[in-house]
Amino acid sequence: QYGQPFNSGNIMSKTAKNTIVMLGGSIGQKLVSLVYFTFLARTLGKSLTGEYTAALALSTLFVVFVDLGLTNVLIRNGAQEKDRAEDLFSCVFSIKIITGFLSYVSLLLTCLLLKFDATFILLVSILGVTMLVDSFHLSMYGYLRTRSQLQFEALGMVGSQIITLVIGTICL
Repeated sequence: QYGQPFNSGNIMSKTAKNTIVMLGGSIGQKLVSLVYFTFLARTLGKSLTGEYTAALALSTLFVVFVDLGLTNVLIRNGAQEKDRAEDLFSCVFSIKIITGFLSYVSLLLTCLLLKFDATFILLVSILGVTMLVDSFHLSMYGYLRTRSQLQFEALGMVGSQIITLVIGTICL
């Protein structure tokens, strides 16, 4: 902060701590994901796993248009101007509501235009909602990054993956 001497050791310590926390969260998320997809593949079999993967890929194509790089702008500008981070977050979140709605409608219209069967469209619509929620999580994590509170992001990454595992298992 202003008026305080620069302490590179403190910054390095915080950077190392944040790196370790994020690494742990990422590893935890990947392990839960591995368990979930292994369970899916064994439960659904080859054909249904292929349909699930196709629906996931289609949903992912459209969810890209929800963020449009806004989370990166939030992180960069919010870290530079901490007093404006909340306003930036509100702006990004508002834009994402609009782009999310447009992307989701476009996803469903694409499914209808390509004349996919009703079961596949239902699966795509569920996965589309999941992807939208993930996109909003991304912006929330971006706000936390502006505050250097990465431990909450790490917990959220693992927690959201566990929620996906539980809900996905129940829905099967």
